[in-house]
Amino acid sequence: MTSFKERYDEIISDIIGASGHKFKAHLLLTKFSQTPQNFEDSAYRELARLSEAASMAVMLRSAGDLVKPERKMLLSRRDDDLALPEAILAGVSMNRHDIFAEPSTPTSPGEGRGQRDRFPLKLENHDTEGPPLSTSIHNPDANSGFEYDFKRWMDERLEILRTCVNAGAQIITLGEFDYPPVFNDAHDREFNKEVQSLIDGAQQEVFLLAGSRHEVDRANRKVIAAWNRAKIFANTKLACHPRAEDSPFMFPVDHEKIVPAEKAGERITIPRKPTIGYYETRLGRIGVLVCVDAYSPNVLFTLLNQRQLGAEEKLDYILIPAYNMSPKFYFACQVVSLACQTVVVLADSCSVSPRKKERVALFVGGRLFSDSSSDVTPLGRESIGEIRSGEGSQDHRVWRLNRKFLIDQQQKAQSANDPMSEDFGEITSFFSQSEFFADTLMDI
Repeated sequence: MTSFKERYDEIISDIIGASGHKFKAHLLLTKFSQTPQNFEDSAYRELARLSEAASMAVMLRSAGDLVKPERKMLLSRRDDDLALPEAILAGVSMNRHDIFAEPSTPTSPGEGRGQRDRFPLKLENHDTEGPPLSTSIHNPDANSGFEYDFKRWMDERLEILRTCVNAGAQIITLGEFDYPPVFNDAHDREFNKEVQSLIDGAQQEVFLLAGSRHEVDRANRKVIAAWNRAKIFANTKLACHPRAEDSPFMFPVDHEKIVPAEKAGERITIPRKPTIGYYETRLGRIGVLVCVDAYSPNVLFTLLNQRQLGAEEKLDYILIPAYNMSPKFYFACQVVSLACQTVVVLADSCSVSPRKKERVALFVGGRLFSDSSSDVTPLGRESIGEIRSGEGSQDHRVWRLNRKFLIDQQQKAQSANDPMSEDFGEITSFFSQSEFFADTLMDI
């Protein structure tokens, strides 16, 4: 079969000499515009197909200029010789339905989101001088038995974290809004101290995404910014830099959501320079997308660019904490894994909608782990496996993956026999080569 590069060279051969440039998307798009339309001509159909591929490359590059990856070091350096031979991952759903949002139209208790007094948290609109902002806060109208209780909240999460740590989990993901949702300095210190002590006592390296929460910045008693911040912890066996003497806890690290869930009533501040934060560790490069960040075309296209950069820049894992009511969100996470050819952990804590396929899932190259592995077994000495637990108010999974399994999966996806390789691998890789583009979009 003729390679994509050979077909491209042939179709623009008549204009390369005149322009002096070979690897530029505008050559193909210009020829497409100047060629009379004739879909009965196989040569024209080929030109149209290659031009669509060039358009994809332009979109990939444009997205990369708008949303950039940002590396955050939890290691002083990355060395494949230091990389661990396997990773044990865990995803947790607390099966919650505890945030009240005013419906746009009145609903009956059986049809809508329930009565306000049955929710410990609610979304509130803030008085601002700029764009409207809304975040989840304590619900003062909650009846006894539904009120937010910090001690109960903390104990439930410590219990499930202890279960995951004892199972050997090294990368643990809780759902969106699972960090204590009501700001209280004393409570935050207590929760952080308990979490840090728990993971520091583990025998293995631990990277923990301990949920997220809404936080606001104020000036003159007015809210000027609102954020949805995921909270990142790492234990002493994983983190490279020592903790400051005057601050015993360097963690948690704040990781900001960049796309608001507007349909759910969330109004947050969008960072001026959105970035896809990822963390360099011995466990691999770990990216984080908070809930509907996974829906963003700019985010997805930027990650596609990362895929084409190869092993030196590609993310090994993407963690997606969510509190999402839609059963479609599961498939959005599968798309991220498939398109970016990476491992994705979904931890959706929202219990609404019985039609959800899974609230906790691991995707490897776009396939649900239990579908791509014949070993869905309790973890023992197996090189790969899965623990399933969905009893009571908690739903968690623990997965064991080794590097050989992941490398085998990636090689299969990149195989020349894989039909997606040409459509999504060879073409986007060819058009995403650095020498194909000029330094700015204006020169593409």
